Amino acid sequence: MLEALKKKAEGEQIFFGKTASLQSTFVDSDSADEDDHVHQPERIEEVTERVTQDDDIPLFHQVEALYQEEKLLEAARLLRTFLQEESKSFHHLNDRYRHILTEAQEMENAIADIVGPPSDQWNRQSSSSSGGGKYRRPTVIYTKFDPDWKLTCRIETPIEASLLVPLLSVLNETDLYDTWIPSWRFPKIGVSRSQKLHHSGKANQLVQIVCDVPWPLRTREVIVQATAVDEIDERGYIVIRLNTLSKQQEQEHPAVHEKDPEVVRVDFEGAILFRACPLDHELRNNIDPNDPLAREPLVLVSFKMYVPLISSVGVSHPLSNAFAFSSYHLLHLFLRRFLDSKFTAVPTSLVNFCTKTVIGSMWNMFLHVAEDVRDGTRPEHAKIIAEKANLYQWIEQRSQVMLEQL
Repeated sequence: MLEALKKKAEGEQIFFGKTASLQSTFVDSDSADEDDHVHQPERIEEVTERVTQDDDIPLFHQVEALYQEEKLLEAARLLRTFLQEESKSFHHLNDRYRHILTEAQEMENAIADIVGPPSDQWNRQSSSSSGGGKYRRPTVIYTKFDPDWKLTCRIETPIEASLLVPLLSVLNETDLYDTWIPSWRFPKIGVSRSQKLHHSGKANQLVQIVCDVPWPLRTREVIVQATAVDEIDERGYIVIRLNTLSKQQEQEHPAVHEKDPEVVRVDFEGAILFRACPLDHELRNNIDPNDPLAREPLVLVSFKMYVPLISSVGVSHPLSNAFAFSSYHLLHLFLRRFLDSKFTAVPTSLVNFCTKTVIGSMWNMFLHVAEDVRDGTRPEHAKIIAEKANLYQWIEQRSQVMLEQL
């Protein structure tokens, strides 16, 4: 069996069925462990040794190589194939490979959530055309309150293919966020500092972003882990998952500083997905036939962020009671959660300003800066891109593979 696995790993591409999930390995693990413990105790030790310590197995070298190339989901499919063919469970893997499978499942969940079309539960906040240069790109922004007490914001824009790499570069250069993200004097809102705390792989980062908010609220800080995934070969996707670390992870990570008592550290979760714009997507119909955008291959950029409501405001109502609250009360809880737990009087004007002005302005500026990068009018970005020639050559090559599929 080992020899067969070696031949497969060295030759064929091994993929687990698309319908398989990480959950299935957990479900089967107890019964498999019990059977092995009763009937074949030596076999458990043998397989565990092979999975966790035999570095000569080509399959695990391939897993590591895929992971380093930001092909997390492909690496996970390879691991699941190994477990399936060995009739073993998730728990036979060491911490390293369990982490890869868990991370992959979280990424799959994020993709599934962002790919699906908005339902009737979404509140369409605004629909605008992001103008810049010769292109006018239709943009739609949605918000909704989920039954599990999350506020969700979703933004979608089709872009021309030539803007893909510049957009990726703007996202990747996190140290420059505070040079272009817009700010407002009244009410006082904006990014005062952005810096990369840690870098891993080709494009994964831990980022600190500090935001100003109106008095008497305290300054906000978010520590975000950005995980990039190249899923181009399998599905034509580029995905970036964004999430804050757990309290334990913050304490254990050497790059995370101790929180300033004068600053409120908030949670954040989200994802950005780049894929071919579906032919039936509503925004395709909003493109002027005379616009140059109508004559180019289109990439759909989807951004989604989630903010949990219950954990930080101490709400203990059962789910069945959630619908008894009006949208106003839910929004009020959200702002208390995202701002200050003791701040109870949230001005409606601030709510409207954030949802109708801030989000759209930041998104439009994101697209505009990417245009400047493409046109060579952002010297700070151009300098850093030149310094990271190998990275951006790789991004260009992989993006070209994706664009050839459009």
